[in-house]
Amino acid sequence: MVKTFKPTEDNCKILGRTETIDDILYIERSCSGIEFEFTGSRLDITLC
Repeated sequence: MVKTFKPTEDNCKILGRTETIDDILYIERSCSGIEFEFTGSRLDITLC
């Protein structure tokens, strides 16, 4: 079963200065990122 989600403040801890444009979370500054918990056997993440 494949589930997808977009990182938001409801499902991730967003760190540092980020910007959301057109439903895309941009993490482009130093000391910025996201933190979340994952339970499963495979995780694919798309970074642009």
